Amino acid sequence: NKSLSFNDLLNQTNTSKTIFDLTSNIINTIETKIEKLDWIKSSNEAILKFKSDIIFGADLIYDKDLATAVSRVLSILLVPDDKYVSPLALIAQTLRKENEFQFFLDSMRNDGLEVIEITNKLKRNNYFNYRSIDVKLLAVFYKKN
Repeated sequence: NKSLSFNDLLNQTNTSKTIFDLTSNIINTIETKIEKLDWIKSSNEAILKFKSDIIFGADLIYDKDLATAVSRVLSILLVPDDKYVSPLALIAQTLRKENEFQFFLDSMRNDGLEVIEITNKLKRNNYFNYRSIDVKLLAVFYKKN
């Protein structure tokens, strides 16, 4: 598990000056890391090492097994504690199969998470099939009892 800083990522990729300019303020003021996490095999203790104020995710699920695993990980990471008062996850999810997306939503709610759909549907170009694909943006946080 090699950890990359955001600066390392920018230096290793062909990033346009515009993206660099937009992210420079964030880089200088917020600690950011990119790390690998196995949704299915990671222990609770290993998952807790990723505790953060905000979690960004994109295209996290492709089938029901991943939906359950991602939901479990988020339910661990989004529990408030003394240091991270109210963590939040922002997830952009491509809609491949509506029933699997609904299963993901149900899994998160069953795991004690609140899910708010920020957008009904966004469209993004699928350059491989030359058609647009629906994308939903979700805000996910721990549901208070």
